Amino acid sequence: MQLTKNFSLDEFTNELEIPDYRLFLVQGMANILQTIRNVLCCSIQITSGMRSQADFDRLRKAGYNPSETSDHNYGLPIMLDSSNPKFRTFGAIYNFSVGAADIVPDIGAENAWKQLEPLCDREQNLIVGIRIGQFILEKGLPGATPWIHVSNHPEIAFSRELVRKFLNRPCFLTSVDGGKTYQPL
Repeated sequence: MQLTKNFSLDEFTNELEIPDYRLFLVQGMANILQTIRNVLCCSIQITSGMRSQADFDRLRKAGYNPSETSDHNYGLPIMLDSSNPKFRTFGAIYNFSVGAADIVPDIGAENAWKQLEPLCDREQNLIVGIRIGQFILEKGLPGATPWIHVSNHPEIAFSRELVRKFLNRPCFLTSVDGGKTYQPL
């Protein structure tokens, strides 16, 4: 299924049937990526879109640190253990993921960031005039190709009040250790 001029559903997932709500979130992400692609004037490879538990386990085994409440879950409810720091806020079930993609533009993630950075409005969480949730330059593990994590803004699915109270998080970040720690970009 074609989502935009340059992005199709199979780039985000190999699932054959997607509930309408999750498809809505994927469409929002595809729209953001299409705008970024248009500005960069280059192809973009999606290296991680909608993740399954097997994807999460594979990334952990490879030494990365994916968040169990990642926006890559695209609205899929996630069970939280009572030892999880987010348990106190959200309870046993976290269902606030809004969609994300990890991308590698043909010009490279770091060069793409250099081109996009002047087009960012850090106060409004805008990139190229579009609201986003997060824009993270990830440098991963030694020898890994850098990538950019982009997510939908939580207000695509939740009220402004709920987002401000529970889902407000830094937007422009970088990580150089596979997602263990983040710092402002």
